[in-house]
Amino acid sequence: MIIGQSRVVRPDWYDRSPKNVARAMDTVTSPHALILRTTYTVPANKRAFLHFFRQQMVRLTVAGTAAQCRILLSIPGPYKPGYMNLIPTTVGESFQQIGAPQILLLAGETVEHWTEDLSTGGTVWMGLEWFASEFDE
Repeated sequence: MIIGQSRVVRPDWYDRSPKNVARAMDTVTSPHALILRTTYTVPANKRAFLHFFRQQMVRLTVAGTAAQCRILLSIPGPYKPGYMNLIPTTVGESFQQIGAPQILLLAGETVEHWTEDLSTGGTVWMGLEWFASEFDE
């Protein structure tokens, strides 16, 4: 009897029970400390492929004292694919960041979206979203 490796080839990731996963947040904020806005943890026996993210902010009303506003897309490890650290001072001033990081996330890893506005007044509209495909390992 000969025992060896199976000759069955695993299907590509997109053929292993794929499921779309997305998170989005759209809000008008006043000054605030760092706040977790969205989170997603890859389930056991799954993987996820992060395809796309978009982050935007627009100054709506004048800030008392202008300071940094930031949006952070955080994944495990040192790589932060989405990081906006800006000081919008003029009403109507806007910023947008779009990325397609193509990052493979393993079971138990987490994607988080954070916002912060350290100015002393005024409001900022912040929008953020990301899209991934989850599939069997």
